[in-house]
Amino acid sequence: MKKIYIILLISISAVSTQLHAQNDFQFSQFMFNELCYNPAVAATSNDINLSLLGRQQWIGFGGAPSTQSFNAHCNFDKIGGFGLNILNDQLGYEHNLNARFSYARNFKLGDTTSFCLGISGGIASRSVDADELTFENSAEVIAPEDLENKTKGDFGVGLVFRTHGFTLQASSTHITQSMSKSDFYKVPRHYYLSMSYRFDLGNDWTLTPAFFARSSEFITQYDLHARATYDNKVWFGLSYRWDESAILLAGVRITEYLGIGYAGDWITGPASAYSQTSHELMLIGKIRGPKKKTSSPMMF
Repeated sequence: MKKIYIILLISISAVSTQLHAQNDFQFSQFMFNELCYNPAVAATSNDINLSLLGRQQWIGFGGAPSTQSFNAHCNFDKIGGFGLNILNDQLGYEHNLNARFSYARNFKLGDTTSFCLGISGGIASRSVDADELTFENSAEVIAPEDLENKTKGDFGVGLVFRTHGFTLQASSTHITQSMSKSDFYKVPRHYYLSMSYRFDLGNDWTLTPAFFARSSEFITQYDLHARATYDNKVWFGLSYRWDESAILLAGVRITEYLGIGYAGDWITGPASAYSQTSHELMLIGKIRGPKKKTSSPMMF
């Protein structure tokens, strides 16, 4: 019985890998973790912005994806913006670790208009614990040496345009990889596009609708999002990820320098056969820099 269970888990994990491991990690609170997919964000604030996020996908399903992310970025006048993004992901017996440094420049086009360009470079490491795998058919056994840890260079580019409450972002990750040719160790090139506009509703209320899209050769996803914020301290929102999940988001700024956020996904797509929910918990922080010229997209 144990052997049958292991084989079943491997089979389901193989399907999950096709959907998940060959594509970038996804976050429901993408609006607070933009450095994960756009290096130009490193130049959008003269404060030190920090975020720490943990996502547990498909609650109740053994071997489901578990992802952690750390982001830090700050812009320095006349030098440029610097960022660090670290992603750790566990999917069954598969482990992924990505680390990227970003550099970006902010070009002021007016009092309320700016344009940022950024690049990123780092490593992407992927490994499988081959000793834990059990195969029903000995002819299909994969040699452990073929599943050893492999590390490759990883690069990305991006831009951010902001004016009068409107923000446009476009970026690409894994730019040295082909979109059509990928394998277990090669994540295909991804493209990202996002747009948002912040409406001032008066009485300390703002409303920010947003559109977020990502695409590779294997999958294209769309998120529609709306977030209401009160007094720059409390926020809540709703998102819908097309053909996948409905999402509830909420957060509070505990102090001037520390905030906490939560996102719960109600799964509506094919994965609902295995689980109904996914959860994210996030901490975001800000350390004020010596000069303040732009507002941070990571704060409320």
